[in-house]
Amino acid sequence: MTFDTRDLDFEYRGRKTRIPAVPGWYCPQCGEAYLEDGGRYAKAMTAFVQEIRTDEATELKTIRKNRG
Repeated sequence: MTFDTRDLDFEYRGRKTRIPAVPGWYCPQCGEAYLEDGGRYAKAMTAFVQEIRTDEATELKTIRKNRG
């Protein structure tokens, strides 16, 4: 394991985001990571998921409204 700061990719329902500068211990062989600031990473993931759900709800509301 080596300590590093990396940008981590996250995907949810086919949409992708990159969470920048996440410090942690990373395994060069398997890619496993123990994050030093897991709370910030979790908050960023949660915000991204919420954004997607809001977008989907808005789209669904528009579809239903147009159908009458």
